[in-house]
Parts: sequence; structure tokens; C-alpha cells
Amino acid sequence: MPNFTSQSATVADLVERLATDEDDPKEPIYIPSLQREFCWSHTQIEELFDSLLRGLPIASLLLWEVSGSTAADEATYLFIKHYAEESAYPTQQKYDNDDRYVRNKSEQLTDGDEVPSEYTFALDGQQRLTSFLIGLRGTHYRYKGQKYKNKLHSYTERELYLDLLSSPDDFDTTESDLRYKFKFRTSGGLTSKGDAFWWPVPKLLEIDDISTVIRDLQEEVAESTDEEYAIETNLSRLYEAIYEDEHIVIEDVTEMDSEIALDLFVRRNDGGETLSNSDIAFSQMSVYWDLEDPDPKEAIESYVDELEGDWGTYGFGFGKGFIIRSLLMLTGDTPPSFRREYLIPNNIRKLEEIWEADDDAYKQAMSEAFRLVTEEVGLGRKCLTSNNAVLPILYYCYLTLTNSEHSRVDPSDEVLNRMEYWLSVTACNNLFTLGSDTVLRRAQDYITEDSFPVLDIVGEFKGRGIQLELTEDRLETLVEETDYDSGTVKHFLLTKAAPDSRISGELVEGKDGGTSQMQVDHMYPQNKLNPDDESELEERGLTSEDRDNRHQLGNLQLIPENQSKGDTNPTDWLQKTSDRDGMESLTEIHCLPWTDSKKYTYDRFGEFWGKREEILYKRLCEELTLRSDL
Repeated sequence: MPNFTSQSATVADLVERLATDEDDPKEPIYIPSLQREFCWSHTQIEELFDSLLRGLPIASLLLWEVSGSTAADEATYLFIKHYAEESAYPTQQKYDNDDRYVRNKSEQLTDGDEVPSEYTFALDGQQRLTSFLIGLRGTHYRYKGQKYKNKLHSYTERELYLDLLSSPDDFDTTESDLRYKFKFRTSGGLTSKGDAFWWPVPKLLEIDDISTVIRDLQEEVAESTDEEYAIETNLSRLYEAIYEDEHIVIEDVTEMDSEIALDLFVRRNDGGETLSNSDIAFSQMSVYWDLEDPDPKEAIESYVDELEGDWGTYGFGFGKGFIIRSLLMLTGDTPPSFRREYLIPNNIRKLEEIWEADDDAYKQAMSEAFRLVTEEVGLGRKCLTSNNAVLPILYYCYLTLTNSEHSRVDPSDEVLNRMEYWLSVTACNNLFTLGSDTVLRRAQDYITEDSFPVLDIVGEFKGRGIQLELTEDRLETLVEETDYDSGTVKHFLLTKAAPDSRISGELVEGKDGGTSQMQVDHMYPQNKLNPDDESELEERGLTSEDRDNRHQLGNLQLIPENQSKGDTNPTDWLQKTSDRDGMESLTEIHCLPWTDSKKYTYDRFGEFWGKREEILYKRLCEELTLRSDL
């Protein structure tokens, strides 16, 4: 039976125990493989420190002490000290000026690392502990919102600062949720207005005598007794909260095996930040999967990186939930669901058998499935409601590969058309609104290595109040009703209407070696079709009906982000772009009604978008596999 004891500790004591790649702590605390990754935002970290200084209750930590064979068998992970909020951050790049490793995912200790025979796991409280470590000893790297997420220059390095001139006594809930003004910043010091003095929180750990630091800052910064009081109040309270207050309650548990730890982890987190179904499934796999080198967490995360490297150019991103669901899909008899009743030990061992099979059919089938979707059908991620839409195609590829000696899937034109129809129905008719588990389970029932009976699959859902067929009439309705806010179907229709691969690809290689996202833009600028002054409509020969139709599909185009046209008039943009690509080529790619760029004036907008929707409709009827084609 597990043994529980309670104690209290200071934040400083706990941070000293957090095992990082630069430290050799006593009584180290690691992260177990069943834990999810750190996911708190910089705002949540700021709020945690504010709560700490205000003395607000902070939920207790659950620490699992392991030793002996349990310690030898469990995979251990380090706490993140320098955190990048985007998974695309170049994690492995080491800074030249120090030993700082910036990470989005926790690093696993390997056999070459010195792991003690006794240590502690953070079973509950990882987010809070990591936040304390980042705030006191680390940094937070924030994405600037530029287009290159895999470049260092797209991020800013920020440390946690406290405004020493702010007065906690004058807390105003209408201005901020923080009584103590913490903020992640690139630099500190006195602001130009002199109304704030931002002091770096990590500097607290370098202080021997807090009273001396307070006096020096008062002499250097304060210009009034109120400011002297604010500096002393803020800094004294920060020091007390970190070094002296023992109000962090720790629940230590010993004599517990991994299966009980899993159950305790799930139950405990039900009361905190909600665990997703995939989080729970992943935790169960970490416990029941026998894979040892690497452990399931490391193996799956490594494969996720591999998939993103292969298919990220089409906009696909991957997560552990997709990998687990795909393995469940391939069992054929286990529903591809994250419900705990299906993730029992026997079923998890089936997933392991698929993963570790000598023929590597699983990964080969995954590669073939995404090749068929991208290269044969011509779709990127934005054209699909979710990655789950690829799973029936993955299942077909897996059955084909495991029942043959081939390493490539070469479906007949008939099967490929049925796959395209499947993707069209999911994108245009929102089939997955009926529930991913339900839809995928029906696909398992019907697909074989010889057939992809899409009509049988979707036919299972007759009478569910959803459009199941893609016909010419349905396509005409889609072209008429789709607009700028239509999401997936907007991208799907524009992509299928643009057979040129330069447009259909989700990402386009740029001259600087980076990639440019594909985006939907307006042919006639939306702002000029909806001016602030009503008289401008008449000046441009436009009507209120033209303004209402500015977002319709007939006025939308798919172009690379680095060719963004913005508010450029269509005549000017076409003239400039045709110098490079030729006007006839642009007319063909974008389904334009006229080959003369001078015809695209504002007084012809109504005629333009009406004619263009007709062209889009005819092009889509030619390009898409419709119900009548099957």
C-alpha cells in the first residue's frame, strides 16, 4: 500500500532540488514519462508569482519517491529552465556564449547520464515547479509572430521582472489582475517616464544580504518616501515568499508501483488543469508499454519530429494524440478511441506490436498515406478538418503493405478517386462532426487491402442530419455559400481549383531559404470595397451589394504569403505579377475571367466575382471526384 506523509517547504528549497542539465541537486526531483509537457504561458507564470507574494493558496504538490528496481525501470526527464513556447523552436541549438539549452519539450536522461539510485518524481505540480524554475533561474522565449518559427531571430529572450515602484496597497482590479506587477521583459531598469523600475527576479538568488540591496536601490532609484516604501515592500516580500515562507505543502508518497501512480496521477489532475483524453492515453501507454529503449514518450516524440520534418512543408503538425489514435486504428478491432476502457494492458500491447514490427509497416504506411494525400490528391493540412481524415487512408496502406512484399502503395485510379472523395466529404460536409471515434470505427469495418468502399462508410450515417454526398448541386451550393470565414472548405475549394503545384503546396520555398505560408487573400481589397466613407463606393462605381459580396469565394485567391497583395488594386497587382508569370498563366491558375489586367476595375467588380464563381464551379466539377463518378 502507498504510504503518504506531508511536509512544507519554501520555493527556494524546491527549486534547488529540480534536476536540470546544469545542476547536481541534492534529493533531485525529476519528471516521469507519464507526465504531459510543460504548457503554461508567460501570463500564467506571472500570475503564479503574484499569488505566491499575496499569500494566496497554491495547491499542494504530490511527489513520488522511487528507489531500487522502480528507479532503474522508470524513464526520467529534466525540468525545463529556458522555455520556448513554440514546438518549432530549434531546440538542439546551443548558444555560443553559455551552456543554455532552450527547449519546448523536457529532455530525457539516458544511460550515459548519472541518475541516482533514489530520487523523486513530480506526480502533480510539474507546471508550477517548472514555472518557479523559469521565473527564478531561467528565461522564456516568446515567438514574435513572424513567419519563420524555426529561426532563432523569430524569438525574443525574456526574464521575469518585478516593478519595484508599484504599490501593492493601491491594487486596482480594473487595470490588472496582478497586485504585484510581474512581467517577462527583455530588459529592466527605470522606464523613460520614471513611473516603473523593473528588477530582474533571477537576481534574487545571487543576494547575500537583502537589506543592503534594498538600501542601495532606494538611494539609486527612489525620488520620494513613497517610492522608498514601495521598493522595500516589494523586494522584502519577494525575498520572504521565496526564502522564508513554508506554505508550499508537499505530499510525499512512497511504496507505490507505476500502475497505482498512473491512477493517482489521473485522479489528481481531474481537479486541476483538465487532462485531455490523449494525455490520459499517453500516460497509460507510458506505464503499460514494455518498450524500454527509448521509452514510449521519447520514441513517440522523436517520431513526431520526424513526421513534421517530412510533411511540415504541407502545413501538417503532429502530436502524441495522433500517433496513439493511428496505432489504435491499425489494430482493426480496437476502436480508435481514447476512452480508458479501450486502453487496457492487452490492447496497449497490440499497439506495441504494431510499433515494433520488424517490417516497419506502420511508419512506411504513414509515409505512404501522407504521400497519397499531398502528392496524388494535392491537399495540404488547411484543406482537411483534422489529421484524423488521413487515418482511413493510413489503414488501407497498412493492410496493403502487411499483406504484400512491397514497400510502396500504388492504388488503382478507382481506389485513389475513392480516397479523394473521402477527403472531399470530410472537408466539405463536416463528416467528423458526428464524432471521430464513430466515423473511424466504421472505416475500420469496411476497408480492406483490396478496396476503399467510401460510399459504404459514409452510407452508415444516413439519417443523421448531415450532407453525405458531393454532387454537382452540392458543389454549386458550396461555391455560392463559401466565404472568407468558411475555414477548411475555403482552402479546399481554392486548392482544388488551382492545379498548378506552385499554388497547391501548403508552403513555398523562399529566396532566403525559409518557407512562406500559403494564404487566402482578396482579389479586390476588402477595405476598398468597404470604405469608411460611403461616398467612396460611388466614386469607385460600386454598390452596397458589391460591398456585401466582398468576402465571397469569387473574390478570394490562394497565394504565397511572400506575394501578399494587401490593399493593392487588382489591376496593379496583376500587372506587376504578370511581368513575372505571364497574364495567361495567372488567368489559368486563379480562374480569372479576363486576360487583360486593365479590365479589373472597381466598376466591374460585380461582373468579375459572378463570372469567376462560374469558372470556379466548372473547374471544380472537372477536378473533383463527385458522387456520379463513383
